[in-house]
Amino acid sequence: PPKSDLESAAQDIAAKMGMPYELVRAVIEQESQWNPAAQGSQGEVGLMQIMPKTHTGAPYMAGISNLGNYNQNLQAGVGYLKHLLEKFGGDYRKALQAYNAGPDDALAGPQHPSHGYATQVLGRMGGF
Repeated sequence: PPKSDLESAAQDIAAKMGMPYELVRAVIEQESQWNPAAQGSQGEVGLMQIMPKTHTGAPYMAGISNLGNYNQNLQAGVGYLKHLLEKFGGDYRKALQAYNAGPDDALAGPQHPSHGYATQVLGRMGGF
């Protein structure tokens, strides 16, 4: 699909889930550069580079059966991001670090790679 369709879908899903589109957009740019067919070296899939094994059975995965489908990938990724923001009290940096490396790494210090990831995503948002 054209990037404009992907952006529109991301905007719609972010709005439905009460998530800031700028955050969702920045994560997509960092993770896949808007490539819905992106595949990561660890098995990550799609626009938001979701790890299927990690998220099986999570509440935000309800109704999602194909992470290769960009709408379902967005629903899973935005749902996971929302879950992390709620878990970390709205702290974008901690939520992004957890999105990148897992919830246990959300409190990692500046030397951890997830800290750099969060800094890059926040930079894509204009330093939010």
